[in-house]
Amino acid sequence: MNFFILDQQARGHALAWKLANSTTSRKIFLLREHPTPNLENKIVNIVLSDIKASGFEEEILAICHSQKIDCVIIGTIYLMQKGLVDYLSKNNISVIGATKLSSKLEGSKLFSKKFMQKYNIPTPQYLKKEEIESTVSISNEWFPCMLKSDSVVKGCYSAIEIKTNEEFNIQKSIVINAQEKEGNTPDFFIEKLCTGYEVSFTVLLSKSSWRILPVCKDYKKLSKNTNMNTGGMGSTAPALNSNDTIYIAITAKIIKPIIDGMRDDNLLYNGFLYFGIFVDETAGPQLLELNCRIGDPEAQSLFMLAPDNFSDILCDTANNTVKKPLINWKKGASCTVYLSPKGYPEHCIVEKAFALDLNNKKCQYFLGATGYNVDKKIFTTKNNRSFSISSHAATLKEAKKNILDEIGTVPMDHLIYREDILCDFDDTEH
Repeated sequence: MNFFILDQQARGHALAWKLANSTTSRKIFLLREHPTPNLENKIVNIVLSDIKASGFEEEILAICHSQKIDCVIIGTIYLMQKGLVDYLSKNNISVIGATKLSSKLEGSKLFSKKFMQKYNIPTPQYLKKEEIESTVSISNEWFPCMLKSDSVVKGCYSAIEIKTNEEFNIQKSIVINAQEKEGNTPDFFIEKLCTGYEVSFTVLLSKSSWRILPVCKDYKKLSKNTNMNTGGMGSTAPALNSNDTIYIAITAKIIKPIIDGMRDDNLLYNGFLYFGIFVDETAGPQLLELNCRIGDPEAQSLFMLAPDNFSDILCDTANNTVKKPLINWKKGASCTVYLSPKGYPEHCIVEKAFALDLNNKKCQYFLGATGYNVDKKIFTTKNNRSFSISSHAATLKEAKKNILDEIGTVPMDHLIYREDILCDFDDTEH
């Protein structure tokens, strides 16, 4: 089977690596803005810098035909919102990804909130923009709270913790400007702040079946002692077992009702569905957000645990022909840590080249916002996370030690990472 992955993040590189090591895959074509080193002979780079260019859909379809692609996997929400899944499906190409209609579950947080309310899904209380603007100031009972962008924006600007009306007025402008910069109509809401811990559930979904992947813990904050959110600084898996009381409650109260509601509203698709869930100390599990793709950095940790027949599993999902409901995940635990340019997520130091040994047997490198030059050096390319390092081992402690040892070999002059992820203990994070 030939796969075509449209995902320029480290998540896409991780999936290409996993499929290259799967038993029935032949070639994996990976769309990137900059070339990625071919760590596996099966991986072929396709460099297309502008996914918003006119005729992009036709170009993708032409590649599918010329390379005899069996399955396209889309990891970019913009392409789903533009209807690429619908376009390819109409041209008889099997796709992992959400339809244009379904992508609103991630593309509009307010659409998602209304959907949750319609199906009585436990989610934090919120106030919409027009409700806020109809009052002189926000009542103090709302603080602290989260200010959230309606549309998808990059960096830390989609969710900001605020404590006062003064902070709200400042951060509101940042959220509005960030949405306008992405070409979206600005909208926002505030949401009650939960206290407890967060877990990431991912479902591999088709129109006739669904399966929960190992639960992850995602470290969203830049550091343990700051309120600044990022795209995610690292992850571990598994975070919960299927016989845990909280796992059972989340499945019954959130996962199943969401999928049933999607079926009723004609929102089902073949692909990944991500649930960002907060286990509140008093209110219990609360659904914070839905994404129509696997999380990043959760994907890297999950793919380290994925079985060698993962290519078959994805093709069956894309074709809605799932026969075996169970996936035989590898035993043990996995961990992922991101390395980012200094100044991330606001003002990164970029275009710095450095040498990496990408052949460590205990760890895997997955490249994100990086390029690969003629001197075979990695260089940072933009205001985003550069690359992740992942490890799978018998225990989480061992996986963390493998990554910590590997980071000791990385030139850190222009890079940062979240050090507490690699501590021996695995504490909860708000």
